[in-house]
Amino acid sequence: MKRILTLWLVFGILAITSGCGVNIGGGGGEGGGGGQPPSAPANLSASAGDRQVRLSWDAVPGASYYNIYWSTNPGVKKTNGTKIGNITDTSYIHDNLTNETTYYYVVTAVNSYGESSESNEANATPSSNPPPPP
Repeated sequence: MKRILTLWLVFGILAITSGCGVNIGGGGGEGGGGGQPPSAPANLSASAGDRQVRLSWDAVPGASYYNIYWSTNPGVKKTNGTKIGNITDTSYIHDNLTNETTYYYVVTAVNSYGESSESNEANATPSSNPPPPP
């Protein structure tokens, strides 16, 4: 009977402390805690083609994938852009666009802890007579 009472007391203390944010014992969880979203991608560039824009940016350490946000208005952000999600490469071709319309882009990096802030904004204007590639 004494052993059962002791177990109930231990389980009761654990239940109470786990409900109020007290950590008893090891860190547990992914990496022991303290993870952060990745930093924002750098050096986003956009180059125009016929009905398409090619985007490229620098890889971000720790990123699982990237999200692209685009708009036909400058000042594109995560909150106002159209999302192209789960891109696993550091380049992307946005196609089926309207020639002579300027498209604005930002990119974010994502990991299990969240999404970064936006990259620099880049823009390009598709044309049926695009400039030659650099």
